[in-house]
Amino acid sequence: VTYLTLQDYADVASNFASSGLGRQVALTSNSTTKSANGLNIVVDICEEDFNRIKMVQTLAVSQATTFLTFSVFASDNFIKDMIIPANIVNQVMDGNGLQAAGFVSDKSNPSLRKFTMDMDSGELIMTFSEPVDASSINITKITFQNKEEEVICNAYGQCSVPGKTASRAYALTSQSSSVVDVDNTTITVNVGVDDRNKVKVVDGFYTSLATTFLAIQDSMIYDIADYSNGTLGQNGVNAIQTSRALASSGYTVDTTSPLTSIFSLDMDTGIMSITFDEPVRSSTFNATGLTLWSSRFMSSNASSVALSKESYTASPNGLTLDVNIAYDDLQLLKLDTSAFNEQTKTFLFTQPRAVDDMAGNAISMGTSTNAHEA
Repeated sequence: VTYLTLQDYADVASNFASSGLGRQVALTSNSTTKSANGLNIVVDICEEDFNRIKMVQTLAVSQATTFLTFSVFASDNFIKDMIIPANIVNQVMDGNGLQAAGFVSDKSNPSLRKFTMDMDSGELIMTFSEPVDASSINITKITFQNKEEEVICNAYGQCSVPGKTASRAYALTSQSSSVVDVDNTTITVNVGVDDRNKVKVVDGFYTSLATTFLAIQDSMIYDIADYSNGTLGQNGVNAIQTSRALASSGYTVDTTSPLTSIFSLDMDTGIMSITFDEPVRSSTFNATGLTLWSSRFMSSNASSVALSKESYTASPNGLTLDVNIAYDDLQLLKLDTSAFNEQTKTFLFTQPRAVDDMAGNAISMGTSTNAHEA
């Protein structure tokens, strides 16, 4: 079957030369036939070849775009008649391609076969049974789960599945996440920072391969053949229900250190609010890893106050920690009136021991380039 070529015009060469149109796909040896001797030969096109055909959006989308050619020689092991010695079948060359006598359009729905998740880069890579149109995706129909089966429990501990603990789920948002617009059997979604942070803040949720599952709603994405006509039709992807979510086939842990985004300091209340670029674990907070400086550049001419271990936070895990500055630390700040007042600038420098993110990565070391001004 490697001599068989499907093409979208009877004369691909001429059409391509004149208009740039015209595509061909030659079958590979993975496509086979089990037909008996006779007038009709049925070729079983393998999945790889079938998907290569579907990737050409002008090929085999109708009877008018389906032609067959093959060029052979007497020595070739191709189709021959039953006479001895056998006569090889007459070749059909490009320019006189044989149009399909019958045609059945693609009516099959694609399925999601596997996915991988990288919590460091935010890449969600999904692999489907056939090529899909990336631009047709509805990201809000993708749901992360930490268990195969969704379990909902009420305040009294009564759960939808008796004997099980509550599961966690999060549906992606189109405001945060986006798709890489490349059509293929594999589609990449960039899970945005906001969506990732909503997941990261929950313990045991997308923290390992064992806690990474995916559910999708019906028609989350459409196949190429269906969407190439400009309208959404019947060939939407099959749903994967939350009651039987798909387990991840690959997982990459978050290895990036968190950074401070902004902070504010209230000298009256003694509260310093620090916001990070990703959720941090409040139980790892160590105030001795924080130093307030009167200058972005840590020099002998600048004033500084390193917080003591008596300063603490009672905040839950999350993007923002409210730090209760200890009385002695606050007095040191107030006594240096020339350095720490409403008219001067105050900068926060961090050391790795100050706090960890939810994956256990220590905060980045503060420098003059990443220090934040109150």
